[in-house]
Formats: sequence, C-alpha cells, structure tokens
Amino acid sequence: MTTAEVANRLVALCKEFKNFEAMETLYEPDIVSVEPFPGPDGSFETNGKAAVIQKSANWAQAHEIHAASVEGPYVGVDKFSVIFNFEITHKASGNRKHVREVGIYTMDGGLITREEFHVAHF
Repeated sequence: MTTAEVANRLVALCKEFKNFEAMETLYEPDIVSVEPFPGPDGSFETNGKAAVIQKSANWAQAHEIHAASVEGPYVGVDKFSVIFNFEITHKASGNRKHVREVGIYTMDGGLITREEFHVAHF
C-alpha cells in the first residue's frame, strides 16, 4: 500500500474506534513507538508490534475516554501525520483533561515502521 492508502486506512479505522485493528494490520513487526513522556519503565520508546499494542491497551485500560476525534491525514512521501483529540479521565486519579496530540508515522515497505507522538495540548 502507498503512504496515502495506509494513512487513509489508519484514520478510517481510528474514526471507527478500531485502533487495535489498525495496529494489527498496518504496523510492521519491528515498529518503534515514541511517546512524549516516559512510560512506567522510564523509556520513551517501545519496540515491536506486540509491545506497542500492549502499551496502547494499558493506556486505554487506565483511562475513561469521554470523546475522541481524528483529523487528517496529512501525507508526505514516506511519512504522514494525524491529529488526535481526546477528552479523558485518568481512572486512578480522577483527573479529567483534554489531550491533543500529533502522531507522525514513518512508512517503509507498505507498513508503518515508526510512530512518534507530540502533545499539542494537555
């Protein structure tokens, strides 16, 4: 698939709240995911599809999602970006907030090999 095809598929799946299907079908097995804040192990990076999916599952389990939207994609030659908006409550603390982040995705061989998130508002 081309960068545009993958980008449009990822956005379509996310709009249908099928984020895990997007990861299963569009991520390369050795994907690298980079977060703006360190995870529980102190690392900003997660390596490998199974670990990235588990990281996302842990995040979803720790938060109540009140609203979510996706903007984009914004497509380049081998990269694309997507803007995500979430209204969430962190279950453990009860803190509710709006999070706006940009996901930048790198492609190779028709699959996503890297995702990097930048928080625009939190």
